[in-house]
Amino acid sequence: LARLAVAPATAELPGANGRPTRIAIGRFDLQLVVAVALGRTETASLLPPALASLEARDASLLARFVMGLRAAAFQRAAMPLAMDAASGATAARRRQVTAEALTARLGDALNFPDLDEVVRGLGFRNLGDGFRAPVRTRVPTLFISGTLDARTPPANADEVRRGFTDARHLVLDGAGHDDDLWTATPMVGERIAAFVAGRSMGNVTVVTPLLRVPSGPPPGR
Repeated sequence: LARLAVAPATAELPGANGRPTRIAIGRFDLQLVVAVALGRTETASLLPPALASLEARDASLLARFVMGLRAAAFQRAAMPLAMDAASGATAARRRQVTAEALTARLGDALNFPDLDEVVRGLGFRNLGDGFRAPVRTRVPTLFISGTLDARTPPANADEVRRGFTDARHLVLDGAGHDDDLWTATPMVGERIAAFVAGRSMGNVTVVTPLLRVPSGPPPGR
């Protein structure tokens, strides 16, 4: 990050017209790539070889990440942006984010794009602090979290479930976000079935296969 802040790394990749395209990668590019890739174990597993290559002055693997993110930035769906913008954050949480971003290794990359700008530009409505108030209920509820989930970590579920008087928290040790929370191990389905049937779930921490870090990028990546 310090090196990229001084001078961007460059790499050449095949362009849409078949000609080489030169990609410049700056500090924020790397922060954003890491923040996004940590959301799933499939992409997180590619970070070690990508960073090792970058350390050896080869930015080609990282450039593939960057190209993908830049393409996605121009094809963002309105629905998730509207949901995030409507959910918003309390003033206290915003102050916390601003303060922590000053020293956080990834800065504020995880919150890109700026939702305040999205709200103003697209006219979405922030639902206010009433929407963000703690939920309190006696409805039996099962929370599922992955310890490698960089977007909705187990600590988030622990905070939310304080208002749930009948809640269980299934923690998948080694799982990330998205499909990991369902397909990481068959025991996920077993625990869900037990909860729905009103049976004991047994151990609420399940160890899943750890990251399989390849020595290089998979074919075609």
